[in-house]
Amino acid sequence: MNRNTNGLPGVAAMMTGSYIGGGVNFTAIADAFHVSGDLISAATVADNLNMAVYLMILLGIASSAFFKRHYSHPHIDEVERAGSDKAGETLAAGYWERHDISLKDIAASLAYAVIVVTVSKQETIKYI
Repeated sequence: MNRNTNGLPGVAAMMTGSYIGGGVNFTAIADAFHVSGDLISAATVADNLNMAVYLMILLGIASSAFFKRHYSHPHIDEVERAGSDKAGETLAAGYWERHDISLKDIAASLAYAVIVVTVSKQETIKYI
């Protein structure tokens, strides 16, 4: 059985690049290695499947009673000890409740935005 392995180094590099830097690296390495479109399609499917399985495993580990029992979880333990200060309110609801924003906060945000845009335009003009 004679198999054509000409694209396999490129696929290996694409997968490695994908795990290091995401889809941009995946595409750039595919272009650098001149990998055929068929191999790119197959590698994309394999990469997505591997990552889906990997994420499911990580989610399973995070909710596993075994890992909760054998490894410390200081943040979760602190939240469970503290409980909630309002009856029936979750931590998310407490976080997303209304916060007062003063006129000074708005003015500071606008001033920061104006400064950033002005500096970036000045730097752009230097290079043009």
